[in-house]
Amino acid sequence: MSILTILTGYRPNFCSECGHKIVRLRWFVWTSRRFCDKCLRTFVKTHWLRPTITILVFFLAAFLAGRGCRRAPPPLIIERPVSSTAASGAPTSNTASAPQ
Repeated sequence: MSILTILTGYRPNFCSECGHKIVRLRWFVWTSRRFCDKCLRTFVKTHWLRPTITILVFFLAAFLAGRGCRRAPPPLIIERPVSSTAASGAPTSNTASAPQ
């Protein structure tokens, strides 16, 4: 048994849909294990739908768990330097007051 056989898993001899003999020189992780190349074209959506939904649900759950476990941000503290005009009691507004 070679390493390639262990990594790729089961290799069928015939298509489960039409029964044609499956002959592939190379088997990859994304290669269909059940269908020949002709039948796989008709089942592409169902072939990729379950893994895609599983991955999306996993990432959504991880995102929500990360958002829920994060600490609250510290309170915002704004420090302003004391200006000399504010300390002397003069008005800090630039608008002139209207005469009464």
